[in-house]
Amino acid sequence: MMRSTCTWREEFSTSRDDINWQDYNKTYVEYQTELLREQEGSTETDYVEVFAKGFHPDDYLIPQVYRIKDFCNGTTLRTVLQSEVAECTASTAWLDEQSYNGGDSRSRVQYGPLTPQGLHARLIRRRFRSRKFSEKSLVEVSTPQPANHKSLKTRLRQCLRQYVHRHKASAPDVKLVSQGKGCVPEEPNDGDDEPDAERRLIFITNIDPPMAKALIRTVSYHQAPSLHDALDKHLAAEAFIGVEFSLIGLSRFRLSFHLPFFSLRFRDERDSRTHGNGESLRHTEDVSFLNWPSARPDLLEFLHEGQISSVIAGPNNLCWEAYCFVDTYFDGEDGESVLDYEQEANIGERMDPLTRGKLKVESPI
Repeated sequence: MMRSTCTWREEFSTSRDDINWQDYNKTYVEYQTELLREQEGSTETDYVEVFAKGFHPDDYLIPQVYRIKDFCNGTTLRTVLQSEVAECTASTAWLDEQSYNGGDSRSRVQYGPLTPQGLHARLIRRRFRSRKFSEKSLVEVSTPQPANHKSLKTRLRQCLRQYVHRHKASAPDVKLVSQGKGCVPEEPNDGDDEPDAERRLIFITNIDPPMAKALIRTVSYHQAPSLHDALDKHLAAEAFIGVEFSLIGLSRFRLSFHLPFFSLRFRDERDSRTHGNGESLRHTEDVSFLNWPSARPDLLEFLHEGQISSVIAGPNNLCWEAYCFVDTYFDGEDGESVLDYEQEANIGERMDPLTRGKLKVESPI
């Protein structure tokens, strides 16, 4: 649960020694699946279902649940990990991960524009390695307690303790890393020499079901509410600006900016993304009739729906993640793309797409 407020909490400017950073190395889907199995004997394997209704367990048909499930309809984890080569060429994601642990800034390896497979392969890796881990998990205090919460809490603590001691991280059997226009299979490698990813920036143009599912499958327990809210508002083309703080469990902040817009273009570019019923996610209207009578009867004009969504969330001002989803489909191949930013980085400074390239990635928003 989040609450809108205008007072910045003091703990957001501290090192947050109360956090067990190991919680960030376990995905929300893993945690929720284990909890459902313990509580109800559930064998639910559809991770989109687990993610979508995990925040609204008493009503599966409310818009926030249905919208995400409907959008992701028709793709599977197998599609995300092992899609055809033709699908691998859609490199529409950009990722930057940096560490400030110890006061020095270190970046993880940059892989250029990422496909859904490449993004999944990068995000599934452990986010924190050098920070302190403990057996006490803040997941326990973040979970709404059922009537028999004492016994459930004990079982959950045991389950998480076993997970910490027996598993280094969850990773797929096959990882595909995007390299320019293609996907190259990579042997499972946990990247033990990588720095922590305290600050994570994710920029995606024209987010589609495979990209959404790559995010859903890899998001951590504490990040999940922010990703859920970002996806829902983006898909709904909702207007919203807000500063929110969590009320239950680990205190986190969330800064949200969602802006629907219309673009007038002289080209009939349609959005290829669809809902489960086949209807386009964004609509395009032919408004050429507004120019009639005109000296140019052959001049066509189209009004395209679009959305910009940016969400920044984290436990303090040094450790946070930022999502930015931007619609550019109406400009075709001439639209803003992650490849543009990568080409600029090859000849000069690496710039931050979340600021439309106005700030360096080392000092982002």
